[in-house]
Amino acid sequence: MAKLPVTLGCIDYLDRTRPLFDGTVEPPGIALTAVPLRPPELFGRLGEFDVHELSLAAHLALPFLGDDRFVGLPVFPYRSYLVGNVVVNTASGIERPEDLAGKRVGTPGLHLAGTIWIRGFLADEYGVRDSQVQWVTSLALFGPVSERLARSMLAPDLAVEDVPPDRSLSDLLERGEIDAWLGPSVPACFERGAPTVRRLFPDYRAIEEDYARRTGIFPILHTLVLRRELYERHRWIAGTLLRAFERAREVGSARLVNDGVYACGLPWLRHDLETLSALFGGDPYRYGFAANRAVLATMARYAAEQHLTPAPVDVATAFAAETVT
Repeated sequence: MAKLPVTLGCIDYLDRTRPLFDGTVEPPGIALTAVPLRPPELFGRLGEFDVHELSLAAHLALPFLGDDRFVGLPVFPYRSYLVGNVVVNTASGIERPEDLAGKRVGTPGLHLAGTIWIRGFLADEYGVRDSQVQWVTSLALFGPVSERLARSMLAPDLAVEDVPPDRSLSDLLERGEIDAWLGPSVPACFERGAPTVRRLFPDYRAIEEDYARRTGIFPILHTLVLRRELYERHRWIAGTLLRAFERAREVGSARLVNDGVYACGLPWLRHDLETLSALFGGDPYRYGFAANRAVLATMARYAAEQHLTPAPVDVATAFAAETVT
């Protein structure tokens, strides 16, 4: 029997996705054509592929904008702690998280999963609410789908200044025209060592580890989505793809450790892997719905609190029924 042709668009250089690109892992019954995407392309090329890596926040929100083309797979190729990405201008007067209230804070996108996680963290841990901040962002930065999501969040109690995409938020921060930055990455001015900026949380690793220890949460930023029309015709592929990505993750983990000759050039990688295992009682990158229900529900709550969705999504309904166990 001929294999079912399926196209995949996702980031290819991750240890947990690479085995699907190099052919080490092949989903049975599926002829997979994998196309590498860079992170900025995840919004702009949505709809080109049968299986697509997408922001978890976007996946939860798109049905409320009338876009029901996709069903989720509980595969989460990108997770990250982001406390270290809050950067302030040294003349802003911001010394504590609570000082962000009343300040002009730039972000590459209010709707981006990383930004949503940071703002949820600040609200839960320090009581800093969106309505207390003057947000500065570009609503059109990542293309039409992204802009629709960003504009859907413009609630009456939210102060948002929309700047043109060609204006650099990093430059504004460095000059003190905005007071702070938060987002999925640090701004360019911080990366190059500009003397007018610094991290709000210089000890961010300790804060993130404490948060992980108390909550058990390793924030999910990306998930996979499957074209609903294809899923409805071939329901079996949801489980098959989930198992293939689980196997790719296992292969990637083994390659990373590589019999003690670690594949990544970080000097304390072994220590980090041991720390993560102790924090989470095993592999922190586990896929599947049940193992991640609490993390998914937290994102759903943040999405509703930040006006991305009108109410918290029942996360079980966001994924293929065959994978929700």
